[in-house]
Amino acid sequence: MKPLQFYDAVKIFMKLVVRHAYFGAINTTVSLLTQGPPGRLKPQDKFRMHDWYISLESGDQSMVRAIIEEAVQASVFNFLVVLDNKTIGRPIDRDFSDFAVYLQRYSSEKDQYRNASIDATRINQSYKPDGDLHDLLDETIASSVDKKDIYE
Repeated sequence: MKPLQFYDAVKIFMKLVVRHAYFGAINTTVSLLTQGPPGRLKPQDKFRMHDWYISLESGDQSMVRAIIEEAVQASVFNFLVVLDNKTIGRPIDRDFSDFAVYLQRYSSEKDQYRNASIDATRINQSYKPDGDLHDLLDETIASSVDKKDIYE
């Protein structure tokens, strides 16, 4: 098995972030508004959101969906800024420290539980040119085929 290259690891990570964090959050929120909360015991506050949303004109509903997309994009972007270590200061003030995210591979599930990887590729390498994850978010969203699934 050949080692994972940095850009391959980043691509895998960003695709999963966009699919599950970005589109997942949008679809979950829009589903709550359009279909109501899931389950038999529906929280009243979420049910009120659903009732309010379905009472809106279609143009207002579209505006709410646009606001949801913007809020989710900002949240994911700012989270990636934290992972990129681009906030003011270090995570531990008096120590040279940063957050490190790795994609690791294992030879077996047992090795995974023991954290005995056969290789590891650091994903957030903001000290490298083109190493910032937050700069890749919009591009990954735009190139995602999952965009067609939004609101379905």
